[in-house]
Amino acid sequence: MRSCYYTQSNVPTLTTDDCGVSWKLIQPGESAPKRGGVYQNKVTVPNFPMQGESLFKTACKDRVLANIEVTYDYSIIDLINYVAEAKYLDKDNAKSDDATNAATMYETA
Repeated sequence: MRSCYYTQSNVPTLTTDDCGVSWKLIQPGESAPKRGGVYQNKVTVPNFPMQGESLFKTACKDRVLANIEVTYDYSIIDLINYVAEAKYLDKDNAKSDDATNAATMYETA
């Protein structure tokens, strides 16, 4: 059994040894320790532009109703602050380091 693994391209990995109090950024292609202790965790975050959309209804002046549809592109710039705010990415069984994660999980965060 290997004690480390190599990170994927375009997917930086963040690791913590203190339950998410502090994070260390592991760049794509570098080796990272496997999760082993109770206080250790790792999270991968996409490092490429993603797309999103938002649909909502709003009431304008004179009781005019409008359906609004917005599409946008976004990128996660500050990975450590992002993971610190999106704490559910770090919880057990979140599978946040799984390559098959849906982009909607990151968009919601």
